[in-house]
Amino acid sequence: MPNPRRPLGMMLIGVSALLWYLACLAMMIRELALPPAALASLSLADQQIHAATPAWANVVSGFAIATGLLGAVGLLKVRAWSSDMFQLSMLGALVQMASIYAVTPVWDHYGVQGAMFPLLRIAVALLLWRYADDARVRGRVACAR
Repeated sequence: MPNPRRPLGMMLIGVSALLWYLACLAMMIRELALPPAALASLSLADQQIHAATPAWANVVSGFAIATGLLGAVGLLKVRAWSSDMFQLSMLGALVQMASIYAVTPVWDHYGVQGAMFPLLRIAVALLLWRYADDARVRGRVACAR
């Protein structure tokens, strides 16, 4: 089967998605590798949130980012499975946000303002999932694994 046509719009969205998830990965690594001196310089609220965040929440966040990166690569390679990866990324971001609000004092310290970036992550994953799924349904991506 010949390679499917690579529309410019799909490539731009794929590159943007790749850059978005790489930025998310960099932020996650930065937060996880925070040295004690930098942690001490955070506000008391941020220190409490950091201390209360369970390791499994970071694993879920990493899962959401990794599946998003795979989805972006799949979109760039024009593969149908990119839709599945973006869906998993969105679900991972949802679970991560819900868990953080359930087990840490984020809501007490920041309220709905603290949810803006996690909601943006979910919205981006949702839009990418819908875009990749639409491309799959319309036959713009290859079904080959």
